[in-house]
Amino acid sequence: YKIYCLPGEVPHSLAGIDYSDSEKYLSDDVLHSLLYTVYGDTVRIKDISGWKLLNFWTYSCGACLEHFGKLQEEKYKQGYRTLDSNGITVICINHLSGNTKRFGEITDRFDMADISYAGRDFTGINVPYTPYYVLCAPDNRIVFKGQYKDYDSLIKHKRKYERLIRAKNYLKIHQ
Repeated sequence: YKIYCLPGEVPHSLAGIDYSDSEKYLSDDVLHSLLYTVYGDTVRIKDISGWKLLNFWTYSCGACLEHFGKLQEEKYKQGYRTLDSNGITVICINHLSGNTKRFGEITDRFDMADISYAGRDFTGINVPYTPYYVLCAPDNRIVFKGQYKDYDSLIKHKRKYERLIRAKNYLKIHQ
């Protein structure tokens, strides 16, 4: 991977990206909150390695359920999910869940038990609307949050961040 820039300079294509703010990392509250599977097991976000897309949803969100349908269709048609094949683990969090029976019915209907979690104790992220997405790098840095247009936009965020990290590492080595 070649980077054309002066020593100590970030490549022009990566200018304007600032991931240095500590608030752009997942907080300890988020990393340590318990998520519950359909089967009653628990997991913490800190235990899930690699790139993560936190997909916050609720039972009453039509757009959320529509997205579930798309994920299900991909899984059946392609045998995998597009984001999975690009190294992004999707974590669907019902952050207002208390009704585990309803949670189980929805995840069963869309064959989503493998990536769906009830987050009844979840704290640390303000979810202003649903669906709401937070894309996190392996170092738990928030690379994107909000609603995205399509998978390509998320994959572009991922690649741009990876290029920035490579550029910074290159500069460290060659200074």
